[in-house]
Amino acid sequence: MLIRTIKRFKPGYKHILISMAAMIVVVVTNGVSLVTLKPIIDEIFVTKSGNVSFTIPIINISLQDTKIAMLMWLVGFFIFSRILYCIALYLNRFSMMLAGEIMVNKLRIDLYERLLRFSPSFYSKSRTGELISNLTYDLGLVQHLASTLTADFLRRPFEVIFLVGLLFAFDVKLAILSLIVTPFIVVIVNKLGTSIHRRAGVMQANMGNTASSFNETATGIKTIQSFSAETAMQDRFTNLVSVYLKSAKHAYLATAAATPITEFVTAISIAAIIIYGGLAVIEGKTSTGSFFTFMAILMATYQPVKTLVNAIAEGSRAGAALERVYKILDTQPSVKNIGSRKFQFTKGLRYEDVSFSYDTKEERKTALNNISLLIPKGQTVAIVGPSGSGKSTLLSLIPRFYDPTLGRILIDDIDIRKLDLASLRKQIGIVLQETFLFNDTIAANISLGKPGASRKEIEKAIEASYLKEFVAELPQGIDTIVGERGAMLSGGEKQRIAIARALLIDPPILLLDEATSSLDSESEQRVQNAIERLIQGRTTIIIAHRLSTVQRADRIIVLENGKIVEQGSHDELISAGGLYSHLHELQFKS
Repeated sequence: MLIRTIKRFKPGYKHILISMAAMIVVVVTNGVSLVTLKPIIDEIFVTKSGNVSFTIPIINISLQDTKIAMLMWLVGFFIFSRILYCIALYLNRFSMMLAGEIMVNKLRIDLYERLLRFSPSFYSKSRTGELISNLTYDLGLVQHLASTLTADFLRRPFEVIFLVGLLFAFDVKLAILSLIVTPFIVVIVNKLGTSIHRRAGVMQANMGNTASSFNETATGIKTIQSFSAETAMQDRFTNLVSVYLKSAKHAYLATAAATPITEFVTAISIAAIIIYGGLAVIEGKTSTGSFFTFMAILMATYQPVKTLVNAIAEGSRAGAALERVYKILDTQPSVKNIGSRKFQFTKGLRYEDVSFSYDTKEERKTALNNISLLIPKGQTVAIVGPSGSGKSTLLSLIPRFYDPTLGRILIDDIDIRKLDLASLRKQIGIVLQETFLFNDTIAANISLGKPGASRKEIEKAIEASYLKEFVAELPQGIDTIVGERGAMLSGGEKQRIAIARALLIDPPILLLDEATSSLDSESEQRVQNAIERLIQGRTTIIIAHRLSTVQRADRIIVLENGKIVEQGSHDELISAGGLYSHLHELQFKS
């Protein structure tokens, strides 16, 4: 996972290189500014003579002048090094944050692209709220990892190595003593990291549950209020939040422990060094300046160590989030676009021994069983049958929302799996019972399948779908925002926009799934008029519960329990006295 994540930084490599160059300057200037403490203490504050002569340790700059002049020189050198430090630190942090943002945005786009490729079966098994949590909460943690924590992972180890080198340059024995605690810190970090990673995974899954519940409430608010279920839903959501809070508490218990434990271990080390170094100063084995400079460098060394430990703890949480994101990216779409042939339609559409089963968590549910059916080009075919007989499934196989479990579907004797998926779907117009509209303009919703459509083309589709008068009454016309899911429109208006959407792409194959079943009589008549215009010259498959809408079809297919039990014209099926005749009698009696 680490190598895979590093590769995702490729678009931001330029910024990473700038950040790393700045990081070197940050570390070096920080160390150089610290070594000026020794001559300041030993030669300026401790020495009694008026003139001083000394060499700055490590960088070997020799100086000789009065105390005041040397003090000014050293302070100036210190300020200059800190200015360089601050400029480099700014470049380091800005460049790394920008590189991280570029990486996460690429990850966000890849995740969204993968979600677009999944078939409806993926969404029927997944919860929308959990997917939203992946795109927001999980990616937020990954963004923190990429932009902030990665800077720590790159800079802090280098900083520790450089400062440890300075410690050894000053006093080898004290340096060795200061490193005794290192194995303890490594063990602590390893154990805490594993624990945090596991607990964070549970916490993020529970966050997905709360997001899913919130999404269900937003989409089902009418149902909730209709049954006065607000209290029950509030209790349910409160319980989910409590479960999340409990898992968050367990995750934070481990995360919060990292810094205090590291502080305690380093405090013991510092205490030992103070005793050992203090005795060395008292006995005259080392100078006061050398000891205090060593302590300053040591404290500066422990700071990045503590930051690194904290970054590893935080990184474990982000790593769990990254795993959840990669789990989606690694999920292969059940419908694969492996075909390359372009769509051609001159003969017709054929189902050949087609069976299909839905995989549910509990069982494998058969929806279609050994369907064979030929639909010549230009013919209008109606599919009728009781609820659950497989009508919608039969239609869903044509645009490859699902692939058959057995058998195949052919267009002009070519298996549709051998056709380029985009080429296939662009030639199919679909009008469903529930039209989904985006929170955008009427024009944008109509041109969904043809983004480059001209205004004239859109207006022509509007006129053909009997929307012209309605749109003309709107202050902003086709530029009117329809609201979330088309909330500003009636059911009939939404259906006619769906018909205009299909008319605009001018498809040779048309699929109508219960396009008028949820409308009142007046709206149904308007939509029916638009449909009559829409199906002219096209191969059309219609599903309808209201048998009055299918009587003029060239052929009617009757399904029951996933099988074709009858087919023929309306009159032929009525005369046969079978299931269609029975359904017709029941409907018109009611």
